[in-house]
Amino acid sequence: MIELTRESQHALSIPTMRCFRRKNQIVFNCPECGEMHYHGIPSAGHVTFGREPTGDDNGEGHRVSHCMVEGAFPNGYILKLDPDEQAIHDDQEGRIFSLEARIARLESKVAQNFNMEEKEIIKLKEKVEDFLYATD
Repeated sequence: MIELTRESQHALSIPTMRCFRRKNQIVFNCPECGEMHYHGIPSAGHVTFGREPTGDDNGEGHRVSHCMVEGAFPNGYILKLDPDEQAIHDDQEGRIFSLEARIARLESKVAQNFNMEEKEIIKLKEKVEDFLYATD
């Protein structure tokens, strides 16, 4: 990617976005639209903008904006990996996984309870039918 000097970045009003990695993407929460924006990290052997990335290419650098807010980031933005953002993301991913597991366990318990109640209702219904239609 083209390297911008601090002076040119400032003159062009190109902000730096604090990002985290997620699989093979670099991600940040957009301050303009509030959505997450995902940018790919080039893999070795993939030619990007007329150059082949090296194995140490982590996706940082200048990118064209993905934001749908009109006029937001007309000159793009600089993506910069941030360890603090990564820690927040990793913690959130762990919490989501834990909550999904708890939901699955609760759903399983509800299904088991429903089956038990359904079976009890069927038995009760059979007893009532036996009583009503029993021949003496």
